[in-house]
Amino acid sequence: HDLSARLPGDAALGVKGTMPRGGAFEGTAQLDAPDLGATLRWAGRLLPAGMELPMLPAGVLQAASLAGTMRVEPGLLGFTSLTGTLDGATVNGSAHIALAKPRPALTLALSFGRLTLDPWLALGPSGAGGDADVQVDAAEAQWRGLPVTGFAADAQWSAGRLTLRRFEGTVAGLRVQASGVLTAAGTEPARLLEGRAELRSDDVGPAAPA
Repeated sequence: HDLSARLPGDAALGVKGTMPRGGAFEGTAQLDAPDLGATLRWAGRLLPAGMELPMLPAGVLQAASLAGTMRVEPGLLGFTSLTGTLDGATVNGSAHIALAKPRPALTLALSFGRLTLDPWLALGPSGAGGDADVQVDAAEAQWRGLPVTGFAADAQWSAGRLTLRRFEGTVAGLRVQASGVLTAAGTEPARLLEGRAELRSDDVGPAAPA
């Protein structure tokens, strides 16, 4: 089966694959979206009840050109071997959406060639429906105009709770490692339930954990 479509935001979608009788669809997919924001807003209206796209910070997810292996089966949409660019930066990894009731779930594992952290760190936890499990790393990252090396983050969002399993990177010669649990409900400010942070400098050695 070959399928091509033009989506809102002048996005071009191409899908190729096979679907055995009674089985899952397996194939490849390619998306070129020069106005990714418009495409995502359209896609958000197609999500099932209980799942919604979070409010995105300005200046991110503006354009994408992605290709990968696609699998579709009842209640599950998965992409593996993803490669391409997102906002001009190279990216590879995987993405899965489980349309389970009552809480749909998103799983992401992405590696970026370049990533600006400021807008994402300002976003913080939100009360959007659904669960999420996200692992991200970047060969080159930037925070407040400073280069960040060795950046990696591993977090889970479920039922109003953000569990930060790992957050680390080196900025201005200072190695930062952090983990913790935050809660957020509706428009209420996020509350830190527990947390741990360690700062390590090449000059003075590790600081006391916070």
